Amino acid sequence: MPSLATPGSKCALCFDTSSSDFKMGNLYALNSTTAFHHYCLLFSSGLSQSGKDEEGIFGFLAADINKELSRGRRLHCCFCNKTGATIGCVNGKCRRSYHMHCGLQNSAQFSFSGEFRTWCQSHRSRQKLPNVKTDCPICMEEVDKNDVDRVVWAPCCRRNDLFHKICVQRLALSAGYFFKCPLCNDKNVFIKAMQNNGIYVPEQ
Repeated sequence: MPSLATPGSKCALCFDTSSSDFKMGNLYALNSTTAFHHYCLLFSSGLSQSGKDEEGIFGFLAADINKELSRGRRLHCCFCNKTGATIGCVNGKCRRSYHMHCGLQNSAQFSFSGEFRTWCQSHRSRQKLPNVKTDCPICMEEVDKNDVDRVVWAPCCRRNDLFHKICVQRLALSAGYFFKCPLCNDKNVFIKAMQNNGIYVPEQ
């Protein structure tokens, strides 16, 4: 397990200091001076996990991370114009690059499965949400169906219930391997849909 960065540390890719599994992933120390968000590493398009899970930061090795860091110095975020924008829209005709938090703030889509692909706001897909007033089945508070970036629907049981995305993410992190739909207990369809709509599901 990699070591958490000291409080106040900045991610060397996105320059953000937040450390939360709910949006960016925890901030981990590569060494005494450099730290990276877990999700920034997962979605960096020029980086691969060439090590074992217990090596580096969950298989991302120092040599590979430093190469990606160097590449990022030449890439400017299409939203904030700062460097370190190693995350790119996978649409073949799109040249947009961005930081993880900038993408989240500007309606980019992040798929936490397979090749960890991302699409900018112009090329992303969206779930077709039920047009109903509903409460989140997890926290039992009202869901704003118009806030499409913070709402998710479970296609497994095809009910009209909508979830707060943050509630589903909290559930995924606490349940891990046992993560399933709170409404119908489906795992396969539910997990795939949640991952494709920005939910990170731990393997353990």
